[in-house]
Amino acid sequence: MKILLVGNYGADNVGDDLLMNAAMAGLEANFSGPDVRVMGPGRDLHYPLPSAGVRSYLRMNTMKANKGFEWCDIVVLGGGGLFNTEVPKSLNIWGKVIKGANKFDKKIYMIGQSFSGVNLHLEKMLNQVDLICVRDSHSYKLLQRSGLNAPVRLVSDLVFGLPDDSFVKDELVFDDEYIAVNLREYVSVELSAVESIIDELVDKVTSSTPYSMYFVPFGPGDHKFMKTIVEKYKDNGRVLVLESLDDSLEALTKAVAVVSMRLHPCLVGLATSKPVLNLSYMQKTSSFMSDNDVVSIDLTQVDDNASEVLSAFIHSLGSDAEYDLDGLKSSALDNYKHLKVMIGKN
Repeated sequence: MKILLVGNYGADNVGDDLLMNAAMAGLEANFSGPDVRVMGPGRDLHYPLPSAGVRSYLRMNTMKANKGFEWCDIVVLGGGGLFNTEVPKSLNIWGKVIKGANKFDKKIYMIGQSFSGVNLHLEKMLNQVDLICVRDSHSYKLLQRSGLNAPVRLVSDLVFGLPDDSFVKDELVFDDEYIAVNLREYVSVELSAVESIIDELVDKVTSSTPYSMYFVPFGPGDHKFMKTIVEKYKDNGRVLVLESLDDSLEALTKAVAVVSMRLHPCLVGLATSKPVLNLSYMQKTSSFMSDNDVVSIDLTQVDDNASEVLSAFIHSLGSDAEYDLDGLKSSALDNYKHLKVMIGKN
């Protein structure tokens, strides 16, 4: 079987590249000798994304993408929050994939996805898909209410299906124990809300614990944004910014705890049994955290309860967290079980 795996791969986003690795491993383990090729924005992939938005003048991109649709037997969108109604251009970018697959009469399957909302434009696109597996209960309820043609299945993030040693590396040496923090800029989050939480977090960590804080980039723009946030702590030797995106995953695995706006640093924390605090900016993310007993602070409406949450998180440091990792792994592998069932029906 020739499978075209599509996602936001190779775009300097560590979480999306984890998803690509997980999806490729899962497809190869669950199908007999599949030929898997990858489509995404990265330069070193098999096929580029079809041109969309400001890239629409890149006709060669569309021609090369069409070769991928023509080559494959099926199209699999492999994980992530690709279709984001809060970022309308995302619907245009990934909608072109659905349009391209339909042009060549290919079946489309979505695994490990999440959705911030559903509008008429997105609903029309999703009605051209043959399976939608979502990784959080908010997305599941949202799509169930929409009454889509395709079956919707509740699973877990593809990353939990990776082998247990996928997050273990021994290349970097850190001189101290630290908390890994990831921040990103997002349209619905006020800078002042992020600053107030980080100010209190830095104060609590440096005044009542022996730990340092490493601000760890995980996607494009993170490093610049975090530099702005921590500028006021430049003389504090316990507040540091990791310079290289290449070292981010290892920095997370060696931390004593994780605080993150982005989803996948939180998931790496879960997978390595660390205390995790999610600084949420989307309901689909806070929904995943709630589903798995991980505490969140909503950055879109910070309230008095945030201080209590931060204090409880600080109190949890130094101990292993207990998560249902076997359940998360089993649920992640369900993505491929549902996929095999649907392919068999078609």
